[in-house]
Amino acid sequence: MVFPATANLITAEVGAVNAFGYDLQVACSGFLFALATGSKFIETGQYKKVIVVGADKMSSIVDYTDRATCIIFGDGGGAVMLEPNTEGLGIQDSILKSDGTGAQFLHMKAGGSRKPHDRNSTGTRALCFPGRATSI
Repeated sequence: MVFPATANLITAEVGAVNAFGYDLQVACSGFLFALATGSKFIETGQYKKVIVVGADKMSSIVDYTDRATCIIFGDGGGAVMLEPNTEGLGIQDSILKSDGTGAQFLHMKAGGSRKPHDRNSTGTRALCFPGRATSI
């Protein structure tokens, strides 16, 4: 578990004292999942403004001696603000799916949900990705 939640650090940093924030951890697809979730808050009228922030810091878990993998994964981030409009613009639809059956193709040996880090897992934090074995 990562704490404090990155979302809470962001709300504090921007002075959003009457806001709530939460982390959604689904790697590459996280921004799309959060965008779809945020759009539902707007569509239902529960909130007038939603800020979605997406960021990945892969450099801390990528093995840079593995030249086949390290060029694929990097660090990045972005943010958008969602609000209602009357022009019919915005998220029209979303279809979200997850398939965990390929976990053997992209995983960490330790540090995730299946095997959380402990004092004996030093050196097992690198991302594992066999490359060509994965088809998308």
